[in-house]
Amino acid sequence: MSDIGIMGAKVEHIRLGEGKVSGLDENYVTVTFKNKQEKTFQYPASFEKFLTCKDEKTAVIIGNALEEFKKAKAQIEAEKQNRIQALEQHLNEIHAEALAKKEKAAKAKKARKAKLLGLTEDKEVSEEEKPSEG
Repeated sequence: MSDIGIMGAKVEHIRLGEGKVSGLDENYVTVTFKNKQEKTFQYPASFEKFLTCKDEKTAVIIGNALEEFKKAKAQIEAEKQNRIQALEQHLNEIHAEALAKKEKAAKAKKARKAKLLGLTEDKEVSEEEKPSEG
């Protein structure tokens, strides 16, 4: 991991003050502060908001890690948006199919009803033309 160069680096937290990087793994950085309190933060995201580096060389390493982090985050967001669009399109297709089936069923029902009443598409009997019972 190229970020190993930040071990022992002096950092400053916006509330907790100065400290030194005492641990690092792929996603987390541990900082030991002057009061001997240890805190673990997300790496490198915490350097965007909470932590700053006192050393220029280390700041470059962290800056590079932040750029990679932002690119990965943007790619994940783009993939998420693509999946959402695909799902919305699929739902629209399902909705259109369901609507078509419903319309087809309504047409079939109307045709059955017309057949039962002895009507054809060419000849529809109005209420006035029906024989009266009487």
